[in-house]
Amino acid sequence: MMPRARVVNAAAILLFTGALKVSAQADTEKPSTTTLDNLKTPASPAFELLGVSPTAIARPATPRALATDLLSKSARGTVLPNNYALEFAPYWLAPRRTLTFEEYVAPSPSQSARQSFSVSFATSRPDTVSDTSSTRVALGIRVVPLAGHASARFRQLLASLDSIQRTRIPVIQKQADALDALDAIVTRRAVHDAALAAATAKNDAVAIAAANEAIRVDKDEADKARATEREAQATLKAKADSQRVLATAMGEADAERRGHFLSVAGGVSGVFPAGRVDGSRLGRIGVWGTYSYRMESPHLDVIGLLRFLRDVADANQNALETGARLLWMHNNLGISGEWVHRNAFTVGAPTSTTTGTQRTLTFASSNRAVGIAEYRAADALYVTMSFGQEFKQLGVDRRPLVAILGLQLLYGDKPAVKLPTKS
Repeated sequence: MMPRARVVNAAAILLFTGALKVSAQADTEKPSTTTLDNLKTPASPAFELLGVSPTAIARPATPRALATDLLSKSARGTVLPNNYALEFAPYWLAPRRTLTFEEYVAPSPSQSARQSFSVSFATSRPDTVSDTSSTRVALGIRVVPLAGHASARFRQLLASLDSIQRTRIPVIQKQADALDALDAIVTRRAVHDAALAAATAKNDAVAIAAANEAIRVDKDEADKARATEREAQATLKAKADSQRVLATAMGEADAERRGHFLSVAGGVSGVFPAGRVDGSRLGRIGVWGTYSYRMESPHLDVIGLLRFLRDVADANQNALETGARLLWMHNNLGISGEWVHRNAFTVGAPTSTTTGTQRTLTFASSNRAVGIAEYRAADALYVTMSFGQEFKQLGVDRRPLVAILGLQLLYGDKPAVKLPTKS
C-alpha cells in the first residue's frame, strides 16, 4: 500500500462533446445520384461513393469489437456482409497512454494525420429474394494533416482550468496532512489509553490525570483534523464541479479551431453481379481535397476545394471541380456564398483507328453559385436555407434552381481525454 502523501499528483479530466449526424435513405438496385453540392471533404468516402446513407454505421473502438462486428454481420458465413457500413480510425483502436493533452490539442501535421486517419467500408444490396442482384462495395479513406489551432476562447478556458488545478494542489496537500495527523493521533491515542490503564491499575491519581489530559488533547486535535479534512473535501468537490463546467465549455470551443485546415479523402467502389467476383466491374472513383483558413476576428472562413469523381455507369457523375466558399459566423448564425466550377465529361466507347484503340472525351463546363444561411436553433437542431443556381447537366440547356430548406438533428459524445498534471 502506497503511503499517503507529502507528494501530490493530481489530474483533471477533460470532457469533449461532439455530434454524430444520422440520416436514412432507402437502398435500391441502381445507385442513387451522388450530389456534389456541399463544399466539404466527406467524413466517410465509401458511403458517399455508394450514394447511400446507412441507418446503422458500426464504429468499433477496439480490434476485438471490429472483428466481432464483422463476423456477426456476415450472414451465412459469406465473406462480405450485405447492406453493411463500417467506419474506424486505426490509431484509436489501441490505447494511447503516451499521448499527451498538448499533442492531442495542438498536433503536428504528422500527428494530426495519424489521429484523423479513418477508413470507411460499405456494402449495399437490394433487400430482395433474388440472388442475382448486384452487390456494391466501396472502400474509402480520409485524413486531416492540418487541423488548425485552438481558438482564443479555448486557450482562456484552458488557462482557467489550469488555474483551478493549481489551486487544488495546496488543498489536496492540506487534506493529506489532516489524514496523516489523524493516523498519528490514532497511534498516540493507543499509547495514552495504555498509560491510563496502567495508572488506573496502580491507582496513581497523578498519572491518571495526566493520561486523561493527553486523551482529551488527542480528541480535540482529532476533531480539528476531521473538520480540516471535511472542509478540504468540500472545497475539492466545488473545484471539481467548476472544472467539469470548464471542460464541457472547452469541448464546445474545440470545434471553433482557427488557422489552416487541410482535409483529403479518396475512395473506390465496385459492382459485383450476384455477389460474385466473376464479372465484377469498377463503379466509382472519387478524390476530395479541401483547404480552409478560419480567422479569429472577424469570424470568417475562406474555403477552397478540388474534387474529382469518375462514374463508369453514369456520365452525369463524371466531373472535375474547383471552387471556393466564404463563410461569416456571428453567434448562432452563419451566412455564406459558394462558387464552384465544374468540368463535366463523358467517356466515349472505344473505337479502332489506324493508331490503335481510342476513346473520345466530351467536356461541358458549368458553374454553381449559391447563397446559404445556417442557424443553430438549439444545441442539437440546425436550420439550413440555400438559394442559387445549380450546375447544368450534360446535354441539357437549362440552369436548375437551388432552393432548399433543411433541418439537421445532432447528438452524441466524444471520448474523454485526460489532461496531465503540469510539473
